[in-house]
Amino acid sequence: VLFNALVLSFCIAVISRRLGIARASSYICLVALANIAVTTQHHEQWFAFFGEVQSLALVLASFVLIAYGNRSRLSLLGAGLLLGMSFLTKELSALFTLPVALLALAMFLRGPARPWRVRLAESLAPLLLVAAGTLLPIVLFEAYRFHAMGGLDGWLQNWTQHIDFVKSQGMDERGLGLSALVAERLALFS
Repeated sequence: VLFNALVLSFCIAVISRRLGIARASSYICLVALANIAVTTQHHEQWFAFFGEVQSLALVLASFVLIAYGNRSRLSLLGAGLLLGMSFLTKELSALFTLPVALLALAMFLRGPARPWRVRLAESLAPLLLVAAGTLLPIVLFEAYRFHAMGGLDGWLQNWTQHIDFVKSQGMDERGLGLSALVAERLALFS
């Protein structure tokens, strides 16, 4: 809860520099309410709600930094770092980042009427900064995991298991889904 509050406060602070605190707060409140409305089915199943809110908050903070920040190299790199951390929090955030990336590209390309090649050339360096920032935490985590898994064999085995888990959509070898697995584990404590 504290993490979510800090990220949303950061978004309000960045937006308020341009639009004022009241409008920034209302935007973020609308996003928070929409988040609750869209994810209500998960609120009764708290155990199925691992990382989605934090991942969405990090993507939102990244977009706010791109949209309302001063577009310095540091803020663009920071926006990319937020996207990378969002991916590490929940891999499904890649779904969130696609529209954010398209909106960021549109924002970089909009401007005075000039040939699209000129606008693309001017936008390439900022987009590469965001991409570098996105890849940095992912590459660092993979380097840590490579070391922790004991080298290439352990790292590849871990990735193979991860891909198999994703392909099975979270079901174990007996074909039990998430609700059956939770019921099984709750039975252990009764």
